Amino acid sequence: MRATIIAAVVVLAFSVNNAFAVSLAVKLACKDDYFAHCSMHSPGSVGVRQCMRNVGSRLSARCIGALADAGEIKKSVQKKYYAAQQNAQKKVAMKSGAKKKQYAQRPAAKRKYAAKAIERRKVARKETARKQVASKEFQKRQNERKYYTRLAADH
Repeated sequence: MRATIIAAVVVLAFSVNNAFAVSLAVKLACKDDYFAHCSMHSPGSVGVRQCMRNVGSRLSARCIGALADAGEIKKSVQKKYYAAQQNAQKKVAMKSGAKKKQYAQRPAAKRKYAAKAIERRKVARKETARKQVASKEFQKRQNERKYYTRLAADH
């Protein structure tokens, strides 16, 4: 893989037509973008330039900076690309902020569920205690009946 990348960089470096000459700094700065977006075009061809223009704001900041420094794109275009990248980053940040908010609400839901479970346990304990008291009272009445029955039988 590394040998392929090095070979591609060398091919990029030596595939220079006078009409499409690009500095080595631009080639090195934009090689990742080339492989990510425009590798279907041969290096140094018109297709690569057109592809890079079409990709536009998805190019890395490093590549855009190198293209601007080499005079391949105007500074105003560079600013436009940077603004588009920042807008995309803001959208991603907003989406992740919404997810954070959504995740922040989850513990509250868990607490609410846990509170309901605790309440159910309290109710169950009270019910159990009530049944135990009723059972003790029943047992007490049964013992009293037995006692009075024995007394009546003895006399």
